Amino acid sequence: MGARTDARLDFGFALGGDESGWKVAEVDDYGELLAEWAGVDGGTALEEAGERVLLAAAGFAPDPAAAVPRRRQQEEALELQGVRIVVQGHVDFPSYVLAAHSIEVERGRWEAVDFAGLEERARAEDWAGRLRGALTALGLTPAQESPAWLLAPCTDYR
Repeated sequence: MGARTDARLDFGFALGGDESGWKVAEVDDYGELLAEWAGVDGGTALEEAGERVLLAAAGFAPDPAAAVPRRRQQEEALELQGVRIVVQGHVDFPSYVLAAHSIEVERGRWEAVDFAGLEERARAEDWAGRLRGALTALGLTPAQESPAWLLAPCTDYR
């Protein structure tokens, strides 16, 4: 079995979490994340727990009468909110990014990146404002002063 070489380019804040540690101020003396929502249910993936907080902050309430399943309703609400917690790195040592936009490329594929177009879209859609609102909802203070383009190997194991 070979190493996975996919990559993702995210616009957002590195939250950390792998063996290099958390990239937020809310950690204890042992480097463990102090965010209450992250430790509520040991069986829930961190990105899913964070998404629950983001959905609640946006006032999301699933419609039981809707023709689409609850998970699809959540996905649509997160798309409208414009911010996700994405997983990067190795499945056993994941790292997380709070991202307003992600571009993922699989091994053997190329994708041209129109940075000028993305910067224009970031301003028009207020990616920085959305990210700051999400950080407030999550109760996190990132080490980064402002959002940035972050390139890293990715793993999607949902």
